[in-house]
Amino acid sequence: MQTRMQKALDHALHEFSSIHTGKASPTMVEGVMVDAYGSSMRIKDCAAITTPDARLIQIQPWDKGLTKAIEKAIQQANLGLNPSVDGQVIRVPLPELSRERRQEFVKVVNRMAEADPHKEFLHTVDGASATWEQLKEFLWSGQSYE
Repeated sequence: MQTRMQKALDHALHEFSSIHTGKASPTMVEGVMVDAYGSSMRIKDCAAITTPDARLIQIQPWDKGLTKAIEKAIQQANLGLNPSVDGQVIRVPLPELSRERRQEFVKVVNRMAEADPHKEFLHTVDGASATWEQLKEFLWSGQSYE
């Protein structure tokens, strides 16, 4: 049971890590699908993603021919990001978070939480109904659920 609970929490954390919180993270763009070589690939499968500072994501495609395709994929992903091509590197600056943008992210997080495939398991552990507070406590404590 502990292993299943940990896997469910790890999955949820990975999903929520793609949310823009004001600090650049490669996970924000690594799952964006790019049309490359006649099929769809994740950016992390065709480029190196780095964060040289807290407000910038830098993407360097392994094949320079994918630069425009990666730029287009990020624009079409509706992440609120505006990539710019600088030679062979794609720079994605993170905009300041406005109040409206923060409220929009709250809605996105709520939708993600409702759509999580592990939601049912997280709500029922050992046959007992778990509250959100208990789940958060479990997540931050690193201990087993009681």
